[in-house]
Amino acid sequence: MTMTAVVRKQQINFNKLQKRLRRNVGRAIQDFNMIEDGDRVMVCLSGGKDSFVLLDILRICRRGRRCGSNWWQSISIRSSPVFPSPCCRIICAASVSLFISSSRIPTASSSG
Repeated sequence: MTMTAVVRKQQINFNKLQKRLRRNVGRAIQDFNMIEDGDRVMVCLSGGKDSFVLLDILRICRRGRRCGSNWWQSISIRSSPVFPSPCCRIICAASVSLFISSSRIPTASSSG
């Protein structure tokens, strides 16, 4: 197999995964009425891959009108001196409101 064939196969597999994720998330949102017109949605980013995948899928759903046509989306991140710059580029491209929190988010173990 040539290098271009390998790259092409990887791209096809990536596109299939992306399509399957979008379809399943869109279906779950519709089936369970998770997001409706006028709802406000906040995506909290940890900096991990999963939160960025969720943000991207929700952006695509909003653009495709699969989960209501008039819902608002914002992003909340915990400020960090090491917050990576690629995250900033992705957030700016998302065209949504941004809220940066400097306080710790309480966890079940720390809430007493």
